[in-house]
Amino acid sequence: MTKIIVTIVLFLTVKVTFGQSYRSLENEEIVEKLTALFDLKPEDAKSSGYLFASHIFCLLCEVERPFTRVRPYDLEHEEFVTKFWADVLSSGWLQRAQVSDRVFIQETFNDPVERSDYIVFFTTHKKDEVAKGHDGAQLGIYFKREDGVLKISGFETIP
Repeated sequence: MTKIIVTIVLFLTVKVTFGQSYRSLENEEIVEKLTALFDLKPEDAKSSGYLFASHIFCLLCEVERPFTRVRPYDLEHEEFVTKFWADVLSSGWLQRAQVSDRVFIQETFNDPVERSDYIVFFTTHKKDEVAKGHDGAQLGIYFKREDGVLKISGFETIP
């Protein structure tokens, strides 16, 4: 319930920019990071400090249960690239995001958890594509500035 309220507040208090594909977005810095992300090979992930933040929020990651930390989906960079990056890459979400024809950027400077400054949402599954009556799905990729450099700081799917 708290997550729903936070999401609603964020949507009401942020600027949203729409585009037809990620390459048509107005924020060139985000387009560059997305291009680097989509081109990143699994073997290059360990040297990806330029691309990923020091902590990654990852709802795509299959975190071990029972949870042993307060925020189980907040992973350190090293843990993310060594344990989870290959799974994110093979999940199909990034491939669908690359060809998405509906993309928008949400500024999240008021994020109370401070996970992101921007979230880019890609429509990855259209209404009724997964199953009749299914609303579709989106992939959210989080971006946050660390030491003045914009880096990828999270992944989530909706719903």
